[in-house]
Amino acid sequence: MLPALARRGPDSEGVWVDEHQLIAFGHRRLAVIDPSPAGAQPMVSASGQTVVAFNGCIYNYRELRSELEIRGVRLRTQCDTEVLVEAIERWGVDKTIRRLDGMFAFSVWEQRSQRLTLARDRFGEKPLYIADTDDGLVWASDVAALRQARAFDSRISRSAVNSLIRWGFIPHPLSIYEGARQLPPGSMLVVESGSQREQSWWSAWNLRRQPTEVDTHELDRLLEKTVADRLVADVPLGAFLSGGIDSSLIAAYGQRALGDTKLRTFTVSMPDLGYDESDDAAGVASAIGTEHTTLFLTESDALSLVPQLPTMWTEPFADPSMLPTALLCREVRKSVTVALSGDGGDEIFAGYNRHVHGPRNIARFSKVPRPARWAMAKGMSGISPETWDKVLGRFTDVPNPGDKVHKLANLAEHGTNGAFHGLVGMWPDGEITLSSPAYDPLYARRLPDDPLDALLVADTASVLPDNMLVKTDRASMSYGLELRAPFLAPALVDLAWRMPQGRLVEGGVGKVALREVLHRMVPKQLVDRPKLGFDPPVDRWLRGPLRPWAEHLLYPQRLVDDGFLNAELVRSTWDDHLAGRRNNGHRLWAVLMLNAWIDSVR
Repeated sequence: MLPALARRGPDSEGVWVDEHQLIAFGHRRLAVIDPSPAGAQPMVSASGQTVVAFNGCIYNYRELRSELEIRGVRLRTQCDTEVLVEAIERWGVDKTIRRLDGMFAFSVWEQRSQRLTLARDRFGEKPLYIADTDDGLVWASDVAALRQARAFDSRISRSAVNSLIRWGFIPHPLSIYEGARQLPPGSMLVVESGSQREQSWWSAWNLRRQPTEVDTHELDRLLEKTVADRLVADVPLGAFLSGGIDSSLIAAYGQRALGDTKLRTFTVSMPDLGYDESDDAAGVASAIGTEHTTLFLTESDALSLVPQLPTMWTEPFADPSMLPTALLCREVRKSVTVALSGDGGDEIFAGYNRHVHGPRNIARFSKVPRPARWAMAKGMSGISPETWDKVLGRFTDVPNPGDKVHKLANLAEHGTNGAFHGLVGMWPDGEITLSSPAYDPLYARRLPDDPLDALLVADTASVLPDNMLVKTDRASMSYGLELRAPFLAPALVDLAWRMPQGRLVEGGVGKVALREVLHRMVPKQLVDRPKLGFDPPVDRWLRGPLRPWAEHLLYPQRLVDDGFLNAELVRSTWDDHLAGRRNNGHRLWAVLMLNAWIDSVR
């Protein structure tokens, strides 16, 4: 199992075994804090009673360390892992985990109580897969490692396939294999006395707004501390900088914390693909004083990476921005081992268009009586997207207007849930799959009554851990790069949910409070600009340089033999795309990533 984790931990390997208790921990290390052999894992406490294997970083470990030392604990290393294992031995897992500010997945064996605990951080920044086999319980940070375990059930999960096609990602607790599951974010699995129990110690589904008067000085203080905490490393460190709100804030506070030392910042420029924010990012870097590097990449660089994506994402994943994200991580890793990112800013502080415009549309539809709203939705969705394209194409240059009409119909019929399903989903549920419906992350969830808060909770609890953080974790760890996301600090999340909504969305823009803080540090004209997506032109590529690759993966008999998807509908979707009748690039990308992954594991 350990060689399957080598890319996630390229620096060293360790194993701990208790033959009497029939338990073993293995660990691959990316050495960041105290990279000496003293920080090697699995790590045993000074008493020998507690063992930890840990993936991630505890940002407030120095505060916890000081508290342990005041209580007489003598620590042998300078690393956060030792703080974690000694804190658990004294305070227990339950109390310790709630005090952690960090990203983590860990396993801990407590000898005295004969108890095994597997745990995952609040937002699922670090993955944890679990499998019950005839040989016992196995777990790992990568599902590819579970495949190496004897007696692992490697049958492909139809529910996971359907969810991938529906959403573009596999929502927890599913995995691509029947025999494995993801431990949900903010959860623990406790194994003792021959039984297992899973419990939630924190859940984004429970986030609720408690508005108070929060001034920007409190936000400023928290951002300053949060970013400074994430600058602790004994290896080269930098930050992503696109020139947008989130990355500019993180880089600005990073440079403030370092004082006279220059923070290294990085921007990727791909003018061949129509993505070039290098001038904007360079302007921000100049304003805040970082040592800035623009990484120039070509279309050929991107296309050459496509065949490697299935092995990098060891279970299928279909967000096309996975490709430029991987390229950025590959290039940044050549200079630094740790990088700060702006991940989580959109979900926590309302940065997506759906946060700005969705609540208003939901409110409009809510005023229409339910029977009329239902009839309106059926009428809109009763006309095919292709027909809507022909009708509306005379009046607008917006691509695929028919899809947008169907998303509005979903919103009209189902309210907030419809907004989430329509705006996040790729294929309509069940349209192309041959078995049961996709897993619905919102099923049986009680969302806030307010539309904006409902969208924020859904994004934070589902899209963030299962899409955005899967994308960045797999891309970065494929190259041994540790990414840290300051916006996911517990104190910052708590502050965002204490803000009145007007501090998040106002006047047709999101992230209002973040903008105000940033404008004190960077000229407004440098950062107040439309959000630029990070998606490659898969529509054009599939009609051009990637067409032979796609034709092989969409071969009709292959689709029939696999038995997961409606081969006829896939081919008609492909034919429409090639003929230019519709831009089906994102939908086809989900199918292609599934089939490419299947080929990689056969």
